[in-house]
Amino acid sequence: LYEQISIWNGPAVVRLLPEPEALPYERVAADRYVEIEKLQVLASLANPAFSEGPPSLTIVSASALMQKLTSFKQFVGACHTIRVGTEIKPFDLLGRWQAIGYRLEDMVEVPGTISHRGGIIDIYPLAGDLPARLEFFGDTIESIRLFDPTTQRSLEKVTFVSIAPATELLAPLFNHDSLLNYLPQNSLLVLDESDGIQSAMADLDAKA
Repeated sequence: LYEQISIWNGPAVVRLLPEPEALPYERVAADRYVEIEKLQVLASLANPAFSEGPPSLTIVSASALMQKLTSFKQFVGACHTIRVGTEIKPFDLLGRWQAIGYRLEDMVEVPGTISHRGGIIDIYPLAGDLPARLEFFGDTIESIRLFDPTTQRSLEKVTFVSIAPATELLAPLFNHDSLLNYLPQNSLLVLDESDGIQSAMADLDAKA
């Protein structure tokens, strides 16, 4: 369904919430790329600043809908915007981003990573199309530039960059929220083959 609708509307409008790779209660480590895809969908639903253009359509299977997600309140609380002129110590900013799941690397090439050298911090926001390079003068962000992660060359100046969490583990031990908590007001829900959805959920519940 996702692939068919994407042909008509474009992948930028249609999103797919990935299914969990394990049954509930199974102690299986999540694949990092699957986690990133899930968090990108949550960011687009939770914060309009991460969604450009028309409202998105999110395709969700029965098993994807049943998975427990990080608290909506905590997720939104961790989202923030960094602007040119912001005064913050570079190491404080790095610490803040590491606390919400960003991984410190030598070079920023994939979403969810950050790097630091001298007065420059690079970050690849989870919900962004391109990484951003923050240049500091002392403790003040003097400029923000988007750059190509392949060539590492600057592309354009921007005035701000929006950051969403790069991990589901914002609260200790367990996630409790549902995807329904993330839906904006007045969202339209369409059930495709509702009997099949109910049957799939019952089967997953029995296996769990």
